Amino acid sequence: MTFTPAKLLQIINQLPASRRYWIAYSGGCDSHALLYALATLCTRLPAVALRPIHIDHAIHPRSAEWAQHCVLVCAALDLQCEIRRVDGRSSPGESPEAAARQARYSALAEVVEEGDLLLTAHH
Repeated sequence: MTFTPAKLLQIINQLPASRRYWIAYSGGCDSHALLYALATLCTRLPAVALRPIHIDHAIHPRSAEWAQHCVLVCAALDLQCEIRRVDGRSSPGESPEAAARQARYSALAEVVEEGDLLLTAHH
């Protein structure tokens, strides 16, 4: 299936009405495609605030640089990116992926309010 902003709009029109769409923006290809598509649809979603959010797991030594990259990409699309830095390190015996995922989900749960939608992209 080919991804296009028009197809995304069809999906969005099936979702409950919302005043704010949080976009989980990792800066990777999938979330960038979602971010760009939503930014191009802004005029067709005038009552919706688009809020990209990047979760910096603080695992990679250059994670702050990647977070800044996400801020710049969003600024180029005239969007303000919120950065949340979390401790994504795993405990002994815990999967690193599971620890990072749990930290990310907790951070997202802190910002998403009732009536908001959280949009994610993953191939």
